Amino acid sequence: MSAVRLVQNQSGLFWGLSVWLGIVCLSKLPWPPLYTAVGLLILNLLTFAVMWWDKRKATLAADRVSELRLLTLALLGLNIITPVAMYLLRHKTQKPSFNYKLFMVLLLQTLLSGSLFLLLFF
Repeated sequence: MSAVRLVQNQSGLFWGLSVWLGIVCLSKLPWPPLYTAVGLLILNLLTFAVMWWDKRKATLAADRVSELRLLTLALLGLNIITPVAMYLLRHKTQKPSFNYKLFMVLLLQTLLSGSLFLLLFF
């Protein structure tokens, strides 16, 4: 099994856990949950659009969107759409460095969401 496939297989666990914990924690914010849901929807649509734009730029051999920007959008949007967009658009799925960085973002997000969950609920 290649290193990229191994990281992709392991990131599914962190993806589900971090999304679930993040959404539960965000539901405890002092404003209505609808505002949070709308904000997450906008961020995730923006993330999908930026990934699509980067894929388009890659096929045209033009200036690309930085990986830091893609990873930051993924972190802010709770990584809900990032893995889905990667596979739907077939974008950055075979790039080991991006997969490792995304895995680290998922791990960081899981740790932060888990810590916040423990702080809020226990």
